[in-house]
Amino acid sequence: MTASSGSGSSSIKHTRTLTNVGPAGTYKVNVIKPSNSVKVVVEPETLAFTRMNEQKSYTVTFTAPSMPSTENVYARIEWSDGKHVVSSPVAISWT
Repeated sequence: MTASSGSGSSSIKHTRTLTNVGPAGTYKVNVIKPSNSVKVVVEPETLAFTRMNEQKSYTVTFTAPSMPSTENVYARIEWSDGKHVVSSPVAISWT
């Protein structure tokens, strides 16, 4: 995880790895979040798997202004090939 700050906001980068457990496919990301208080960017936006058990990594960057320590934000990162959906819940809290 990497953290940086500037312009009154903070950013955290987190790298995750997905393992393909099905046939070859190309998955596109969709970030679902109820609030605009945290910007969530996933790179790359597309992961292409060519075989079973293949692993691909992606980086998620969370950017937010300073927030009260009592505020929590929840989101979900979804990867879909149009038929299958892989979902990861996200919880962000300030301490």
